[in-house]
Amino acid sequence: MPHTHRFYCPGLAATAPGTEFPLPKEEARHAVAVLRLRPGDRLEVFDGLGLSGSGTFVRGDRSGAVVSLEHLARREPPSIGVYLAPAWPHRDRVVDEIVCRGTELGVAGFHFWRADRSQRAPGGVERWHRHTVESCKQCGRDTLPSLRTWDSLDTLLASEQGCLVAADLDEGAGGMVTLSATATRIILVVGPEGDFTDRERGLLGAAGALRVSLGALVLRTEAASAVLATLALNAAGQLGARLAFP
Repeated sequence: MPHTHRFYCPGLAATAPGTEFPLPKEEARHAVAVLRLRPGDRLEVFDGLGLSGSGTFVRGDRSGAVVSLEHLARREPPSIGVYLAPAWPHRDRVVDEIVCRGTELGVAGFHFWRADRSQRAPGGVERWHRHTVESCKQCGRDTLPSLRTWDSLDTLLASEQGCLVAADLDEGAGGMVTLSATATRIILVVGPEGDFTDRERGLLGAAGALRVSLGALVLRTEAASAVLATLALNAAGQLGARLAFP
């Protein structure tokens, strides 16, 4: 079965099935100059807010591209939102990896925060936005995850509400964590290189965070983020089958 190309089209809600509309400038350039689509080629469009549609490529050149919309539908978000809150790492490529993999897994949003051990403040939301768009196009996701930054763990915990789960290297962290059956928002906190400071660990404890161990091995920030997100999303029933040993 041939691959169907997807295009990010904010404002898609203003378009009705059976009509033609222009692709955004960057998407049009990609369709014409990179993908070299031809009239009649099948494609999909999405607005990043849960609305998606299918149609065909009509025409395109250096001035733009036009597609014909045939079908439009809205996909409701999961009943449980899983958010990743990693400490700001030392390297930008680590952030790129966390955002791309988290988007593909189904993370509802990202909350990067400056840890006591972070060398600089979080930045580059526009760059991350591009990564979320490309990842959604690749994996078939219709809703873009939210992106936020915080100047400390203190401000994050004071502003965001939800069931807190923290990946902790401390020996006292539990191996089994039971989430509340009424939880609709889960915030997964991942510490920086070198783990949480005692002050940050105290903040998490005061906020009622559930501490969880990710095993005996010391994982990099990007690996810990992916593992913790996978565990939470699987528990929430958002990753297909749940594996279990008899």
